[in-house]
Amino acid sequence: MKEIYFGHEKKVYFPENLNECNSREYIDICRLAYAFHTKEIDWNQFLANAVYAILNVKPTKKIRTAAEDLDHWNNIAYLSQFVESFFEIDRETNSVQLINHLGERKITNFRYWVTNYHAPLDGFIKNTYGQWEDAVEIILDHFQYPDEDNMYKVLAIFFLPKNEKYNKETSLKRVEKFKHIDIGIVYGFFLHITAFMNYLNSASVFISGQEIDLSIIFDNELNSYESPRPGIGIKATAYMMAESGVFGNYEHVRNSNLWDVLVRMYDVTKKAIDLQDQQKQQPSS
Repeated sequence: MKEIYFGHEKKVYFPENLNECNSREYIDICRLAYAFHTKEIDWNQFLANAVYAILNVKPTKKIRTAAEDLDHWNNIAYLSQFVESFFEIDRETNSVQLINHLGERKITNFRYWVTNYHAPLDGFIKNTYGQWEDAVEIILDHFQYPDEDNMYKVLAIFFLPKNEKYNKETSLKRVEKFKHIDIGIVYGFFLHITAFMNYLNSASVFISGQEIDLSIIFDNELNSYESPRPGIGIKATAYMMAESGVFGNYEHVRNSNLWDVLVRMYDVTKKAIDLQDQQKQQPSS
């Protein structure tokens, strides 16, 4: 946390990175990020209002001296630098992505009418592979063919009533009612899961003390054939897992724990790649 004084009297603490934000701050920032994404506000307006949101204050019409006004805006500009470091921005498309947000959830639940809907645990450690596969397919489609409904679909896939098992059809029936949920929650979770997805696709993770590169599951020659539909790589690998019989048929794979399947996918894919490499190194007859 960054310590800063306003007017040499009021001391405030400001998060230096996204993980230092609390739930309210995160939701408020994401609500503003969505307004920027939809071009309701420009980038400078987003930064200034995000600072106010984090400080939990509203812009004041109080008359300030020239020196006080200069000091105020210098502080806003200084704190804006931290907000700017939370995101990766494409100014041409107004697209927003989180930076260095590796699975720590900021939204734990929300209530709609009489039902509480609960978020996935950190790292999606209790979710099924089917939830992940369905969400990834929607997200990749969204990047090619943007549709606001996709954010609500992803929210519905992962936010479930307590003890409810995931069923794709049941979850997607909630999309229309979820359109009444605060957009800061909806967009905030969408940014969260896309950041985590990008992390899995590009980084190594430690599981049981072993470093494994999960990116080979989603990006390797075994999955390089062209398809008119994005996301086919992870689905094709799931079918390959079903054919191996380790988790049972394809539906059993979908109902299995996400991380159990990913680790097994890694083993199967790595063995296939190693076999390919060995065959390439063998002298031709």
